[in-house]
This record gives sequence, C-alpha cells and structure tokens, in this order.
Amino acid sequence: MNRNKAGSKRECDRDSSWPSAEALARTVAILAAVAHPTRLAVLFALVREGALPVGRLQELSGTEQSALSHQLRVLREADLVRTTRAGRQVIYDLKDDHVAHIVEDALSHAEESG
Repeated sequence: MNRNKAGSKRECDRDSSWPSAEALARTVAILAAVAHPTRLAVLFALVREGALPVGRLQELSGTEQSALSHQLRVLREADLVRTTRAGRQVIYDLKDDHVAHIVEDALSHAEESG
C-alpha cells in the first residue's frame, strides 16, 4: 500500500503512474543535493529572499568562499539553482517553484516531527 497526495491508502501497482527508473534516480539525486546543511541553508535563503549574489549567500550561510563555491556547483549540477550575471557579480536563484516547495515542505516536516 502507499499513500496518494491526499494521504489516503490505495493499492500500488506499477501502472503508467509509477515513476520510471530514470525519474526515481533523478529524485534521489535531487534529495541528495538538498541533504547538506550548507546547501539547504543556501536554498532556504533563496526561498526567503529571492535571487542573491554569491557574497550575500556567503554571509547568510557563514561559509568560506571556496567551500560555498563547491556547494553551489552541486546545486547547479542538480539543476536546483540558476545563475545570471550582473556585471562582475554572479546572482543565484531557485530554478523553479518546485525547489521552494521541496525546501519548505522538508523544513515544515522537520519542525512538526521535532
């Protein structure tokens, strides 16, 4: 048995609504990318404040520049953030609203179960 979006139980058979192996693997990659304190802090900052330059993300996350660069690369490779340039500044933003929902739902769940 599994739960549908509304939370009710239903029989689970691998019909056309079952995610493909590729979709499951991609979901694992997304969740793995989120599952790091610095990356989650960056995503949370982008959810709350919108697009931010790297310097501001460094301030908010309390992370050294080189370590932050690595974490931002992981988020880019997972397709969770996008970048634009404003002169010499690199600005980060969430790729789309789905990313915001992942972050907000995970934090909400953690607060409820803590």
